[in-house]
Parts: sequence; C-alpha cells; structure tokens
Amino acid sequence: MNATLRRLIQLAWPIRNWMLLAALLGSCTILSGIGLLTTSAYLISVAALHPSVAALNVAIVGVRFFGIARGTFRYLERLVSHRATFRLLARLRVWFYSALEPLIPAHLLEQMDGQQHELRSGDLLRRAVSDIDTLQNFYIRVLAPRWLL
Repeated sequence: MNATLRRLIQLAWPIRNWMLLAALLGSCTILSGIGLLTTSAYLISVAALHPSVAALNVAIVGVRFFGIARGTFRYLERLVSHRATFRLLARLRVWFYSALEPLIPAHLLEQMDGQQHELRSGDLLRRAVSDIDTLQNFYIRVLAPRWLL
C-alpha cells in the first residue's frame, strides 16, 4: 500500500464506525438482491406448474419483502456513507484552513512562466475547496465499497 493511500485511510479513521455501518448496509443490500433474485426465480418456476395461489403465498411475500428491503437498505447505505464522507470533508476543511491560515500572507505569490504572479485569496480558496471535494469521490466510491470485500 503506497503512502498516499495509507494517509487517506488514516484521515478516515475517526469515521470508521460510520464507514463500517455503510459497508454493513451495503452487504444487506446485496443479500436482499440475491434473496429477491432467488425467490422471484422460484416463484416463476413454481407458477409455471399452475398450482393454487395458496401454494405461492410464501414466495409472493418473499418477493415483496426482498424488493422493499433492497430499496430500503440501498437508501440507508447511501445516506450513511454520504453523511460519513461529509463529516470527514468538514474535518479536512477545518484542518486545512487552520494549517494554511498562518502561512497565507507569505505565500500569495505563484511562479508561472518564469514570472511571479500574485494570487488572490479567492483563487487559493477555490483550489483548496476543489482539492478537498475531489476526496469525496474517493471515500464514497473507492474506500466504502472496498470495505465490503
């Protein structure tokens, strides 16, 4: 594991319980999808034999249950993973600002094309927000699904 990935995982350590909850809910979503697939396949194959509706009641209720459970678990997983990521990003923004604030007056010059150009504070803020928002995709789409495995 390279140093950058290790550092990103260390930054996510304070919200590990939220991420583990999101991974658990994601696992429940997957299991509900498997249950929906199997019960619906069973229902279709048994219904092809034209039994009474009473014989199909358990499979019908199973399809309904797994269908509703899959959507519910998916919603809860997205809710928890996004909440955890937004908490982490808020902490990163505060940390970044507190580390950068004492240095700003001395470092508002940037080298471009061999010439020094003065940076405006808005440019610096835009860069910081953009870089931290890029981490949002990492934590939601890379780190959380990896914990499912």
